[in-house]
This record gives sequence, structure tokens and C-alpha cells, in this order.
Amino acid sequence: MRTKIVLGTIGTVLEILGLLLVAPGFVSAIYRESNGVVAFALASLLSLLVGMLLRRFGSTVEMGYRDAFAVVTIGWLLATIFGALPYIFQGISIIDSLFESISGFSATGATILTESNAQGYYIVNPILAQSSIADKIAGMIESDLAGYNSAFDVESSNTFFGLLFWRSFQQFIGGLGIILLIIAIFPRLRVAGRQLFRAEAVGPSKETITPRAIGTARILWRIYILFNIIEIVMLLAAGLPLYDAVCTAFSTLATGGFSTKASSLVAYNSPVIDAIVAVFIILGMSSFVLHYRVLTSDRFAWFKDEEFRFMISILAEVTLILLFFGKIDGDFLTRFRFASFQVISLMGKCGFVNTLDYNNWSMAAKLALIMVMLIGGCIGSTAAGIKVGRLLVDLKYMRMNYLICSIPGPFCQ
Repeated sequence: MRTKIVLGTIGTVLEILGLLLVAPGFVSAIYRESNGVVAFALASLLSLLVGMLLRRFGSTVEMGYRDAFAVVTIGWLLATIFGALPYIFQGISIIDSLFESISGFSATGATILTESNAQGYYIVNPILAQSSIADKIAGMIESDLAGYNSAFDVESSNTFFGLLFWRSFQQFIGGLGIILLIIAIFPRLRVAGRQLFRAEAVGPSKETITPRAIGTARILWRIYILFNIIEIVMLLAAGLPLYDAVCTAFSTLATGGFSTKASSLVAYNSPVIDAIVAVFIILGMSSFVLHYRVLTSDRFAWFKDEEFRFMISILAEVTLILLFFGKIDGDFLTRFRFASFQVISLMGKCGFVNTLDYNNWSMAAKLALIMVMLIGGCIGSTAAGIKVGRLLVDLKYMRMNYLICSIPGPFCQ
């Protein structure tokens, strides 16, 4: 591993992260959250300064495999640390902040937030928030800006829209990967981009759309952003406020499941919203290379792809198990709504819920949901898990061995 190359590229990662931290800062300013403005301003400045310092002492020459793996590993680690700073500055403990940041960038969806306000939005414990670093700095600025109409308002710390937006934005970034984002926007990486792409990609296939990794990364991000925009528009049409629609979409395609509401999608109680989110979870848990083919050359590529068909068949079969053996309350349509959504959400490793009564479901339903959680999405998707493609290969291998061993001969001892 060549240290200067690793430092230079990681410096670039932190600089980009510093710029991305500006977005939730603007959201905090819009909602007049002084603590949020201060927290994101500090986190952004620290990330930019450390990034520029590392890049100053780094190098941008050709990168090898070892360098690429080091950049991906250390880059993800530092991104989660600097991504945790806004939580820390607003009163959340260091361990909890790191947990939330890692959960966000890895699109896991587990959260340490437990409290909510009257509107159902997550909040930070008021006692912790009022004793936070951001609150103290905001208080000093407020005293200096007394009498001016600014974002630094005494009552601005009662909501945390900026922080909740950052949680969802982390999942949006982590869905395809922050390293893949760096590859897409930094053409100067050249050969290094190809090495980073191979180190960042997971699964048995590292299929590229174009010969150049930079071109592939850009196409994947364009598709990803396009799907997010379409979902936001559809959620707005379904009646969600703009803020909720954006945050929900960011967590859907990334198959992360962070919600601004403590009760997740239960808070909206809308079959239409459930259906929209379910469709885009399926898109998120499908191969993005396959989406590219559908959008550019073959409209029926989804249905020609064996892995995609196998994934849909699993979703349908497990939904039927829950529908008829899950002991779900309600009429047929209600049971189908709850059963199908939970199967899609959990197999996609998303974590959104549209009912809080699943603990009363049968043991058969719970075991079926655990099984699909282990399987996960397709190879080349944003979903985690064993992957549908691997399961398909294993089943074919078992079938082949069974057929061979059913015929007496030297191959079956």
C-alpha cells in the first residue's frame, strides 16, 4: 500500500463529504433550526479542512488493488466518523452517533432515535439537545444577532428536520456508495477509478456498462437519481408533504428504511403510498445494470432476466404464505396490503413498516419473513443479503447433483 496515494484519495472523499453536509444545513436554515445550522456548518468545515490537509500531503498517481481496498476501507470508516459529527454536535452520545451514521451510510436502517414530537417526527431528547455543543454556540450567536430576523431563533431547536434529512441523505449516498459517487464526479481518477470500482463493488459479478469505470458509475448514478425523482413526484401526487416525500424516497431506492416518522409508514395510513414505496423497493433490490438495459435497449429485460423472475416468484410465494397462514387481521385486501408490503420491505432489507401488529402474526409468518431477510436482493442492487443470484446458482447446483446421482455410475459414490 502506498500511503500518499491513499491519503490523497481519502482527502477527496472527505472534501466531497464536506460539501454534501451543506445540504442538510440549508434544510435546518429553512426550518429555522439554529442548532442544526451550527452543527452542519461545523461538521462541513471540519470535513473540508481535514480533506484538504490529506490531499495536500497525498498523491494522485496510478492506484493498485491494495491502494484501492485501503481507500474503500479507510474512506468508509472516516466518512461514517465525520458523518456522525452533526449527531454529536446536537447532543447525541458518540457511540449512538456513530451507530446512526454507520446505519445510514450502510443503508441498514437500524436507529437509536426513540422520541418523537406531537407531529410524529423523530426528535433528540430535549435535555441532551439543550446541553449540546451546537446549542451553546447557537446561543452565543443569537445574543450577538438579537433583534435581527435570522435563522438563529430561540425557538428553532424544537425540531430536527435538518438532522432527519441528513439521516435519509446518508442512505441515499450509501445506497450506491460514496466511493462510487467519487468515481462518478472525479474524472481525474482514471485508472484509479477502475480499481476503486472493483474494490467497492460486492458480489460475484462486477459487471460494467461501459469499458470505463467512470462512465459506468455516472450511468448508475443517473438511473439512481432518476428513479428517486420519479418516486418523489409520485409521493407528492399521493399527498405526502415535499419534505416527507424526499426523505422517504431517499431511503426507499437505497433500501435503507429510515423514516422521519417514529411510526414509519403507519403514520400516513395510505395504501397508495404503501404501493408506491413497495414498487421502488423492488426497483432498488433489482440489478441497476438490468435497469439500464430496460431504459436503453430492451424494455422486457426485467422479465427475461432469470434472477429477477426468481426474486419476484419468491416475493409472491412468501406473500401467499402470509396471506393464508399469517393470522393477519382484516379483510382480504387489507391482509394482502400488509403481507405483500412487509415481504417486499424485509426481503429488500429496507425496514419500512405499514403495520405495527406484525408481532401478533403467526410463527409461520415470522419464519417466512426471517428467511426472505436472509436472502436479500439481486446482485448489483442496493439491497444486502445472501443475494438471489447466489441462491439460484446453489439450487441449480443441487438439482444438477441430484440428477447425476440418480443415475448409477462412478460420479455418485
